[in-house]
Amino acid sequence: MREYYEQLDANKFHNLEEMDNFLETYSLPKLNQEEIDQLNRPITRNEIEYVIKTLPTNKTIRRTKEIKGI
Repeated sequence: MREYYEQLDANKFHNLEEMDNFLETYSLPKLNQEEIDQLNRPITRNEIEYVIKTLPTNKTIRRTKEIKGI
């Protein structure tokens, strides 16, 4: 897992122009202002409660070497 993050860190863009050039290479969808506002709004208590209530029951996370090492 450490190697993954080291590689991720190694691939950082050195300046904004380089990042812009990379992003222009691909046809990525753009968010409009309404979508940006929706994503940036606070998460409500009702949303959190809904997610907790709809989680599957009787499910546990299997402990693996990767999880133990975190």
